[in-house]
Amino acid sequence: MKLNIIHLDDSLKQQENFISLSKKYSANSIDGTSFGSDLRLWAKNNLLNQFYEFLKKNFKLEINKSILTFFGSGDFHHITNLLLRIIIEKQHELVTVIHFDNHPDWVKFSNGIHCGSWVTRTLDEEKIDKVITIGVNSKDLNFPEFKGANLKALRDGKIILYPYNRKPSFVFGNYKGGENYEQKNCRIYWKNIMNITPADLLLSINKQIKTSKIYISIDKDVLSFNDAVTNWDQGHVKLEYIIETIKLLKKKYNIIGADITGDYSIPKYTGSLYTQIIKRVEVMIDQSSLSKNNSLTNSINEITNIRLLNFFRDINL
Repeated sequence: MKLNIIHLDDSLKQQENFISLSKKYSANSIDGTSFGSDLRLWAKNNLLNQFYEFLKKNFKLEINKSILTFFGSGDFHHITNLLLRIIIEKQHELVTVIHFDNHPDWVKFSNGIHCGSWVTRTLDEEKIDKVITIGVNSKDLNFPEFKGANLKALRDGKIILYPYNRKPSFVFGNYKGGENYEQKNCRIYWKNIMNITPADLLLSINKQIKTSKIYISIDKDVLSFNDAVTNWDQGHVKLEYIIETIKLLKKKYNIIGADITGDYSIPKYTGSLYTQIIKRVEVMIDQSSLSKNNSLTNSINEITNIRLLNFFRDINL
């Protein structure tokens, strides 16, 4: 396993035990804080191209080793798209992305990538077969057509979605059905994971993965408050559920890499005045307004990061 730590905010730097452990595991530390406030939430293509070139120069890959990356707040989840571009560049086979998140991140976003649009953008990559998203429990599934959801990709089997516990979604279009949902009239009925085991989930997922290689992306806002404190509204999935699911995946598939995001940091934005205003308004609408106890937040997030780091090392990622 080759470990990369990308610092785009101060969330990981405040976790002294996690940083100490990452150094023990010979982590490659990348200081990207000069890009952080511009990249946060979303960025246009020009900036993304600059950061992509910066990553290519500083990101460490090793032959025949899987890649594990931590990069702070879930406000930067769109960085996963750039990481995938680097990691799959020399892959000769298609790759399936397994995505744990409280949000589907499937909206459309022009001339750039939003932390809520990276899944749609990633499907444009030639070597990505599909994205399987697990654990969504946010309001994004309420009237998804009105929120810019990429339901065409859902219909075509390029996005596979397993919510945690969501009521049927009202839609106008015809999106057929699949292993993970069925449509009756104007409602999509989801296959929720709340009452099924990781083993049962894998039975369903295995029917849809057509590749031998997978990549895993974890946004910790999918977790309950006992396991994470994030910038976003949070879900109800237990960390043990994710760990057990990945153990089962590892038995059948080659995990070429994984990334972990979803730590909390105070939002800072730069760019034009218009950009800063738009981002702040968006955050007021979409993000939790609850105040965070900084010491407790860091402690909870650090414990989970250490558990995930040790877990991926133990399974020989």
